[in-house]
Amino acid sequence: MIKSYLNLDIIIWERGRFIIKKKKKNILYIIIICILILLLGGAIYLNTIKNKEIDNLTTKLNDIKEKETLVSSYSSELPKIKELKQKIMGQENKIEEFSTQIQEVTNLLVSNKEKLDKLQNR
Repeated sequence: MIKSYLNLDIIIWERGRFIIKKKKKNILYIIIICILILLLGGAIYLNTIKNKEIDNLTTKLNDIKEKETLVSSYSSELPKIKELKQKIMGQENKIEEFSTQIQEVTNLLVSNKEKLDKLQNR
């Protein structure tokens, strides 16, 4: 008995001659090969999706690292920034106080001018 693996036939020596018999498992082998091809295609597809996700996560990680370096570079300056902010807020309060004082003085000057005008007109 000689087996041919190319077309899955069986050659049998029977009654003084060779007889070629087809295997009934040919369809089974074809189905198994198709399933294996589909599994291979699915694995390749899932691998490409995984690689795209890895690339996306890598870019996000690089962005986060870049932001961390920016934050760390400015974190040493943060106390100075807070101090300057407090000074600015103090200056704003002083400006508001001065503006109210100026308004009061302006009102006083206007009232004094009106009184002076009244006295000069009499």
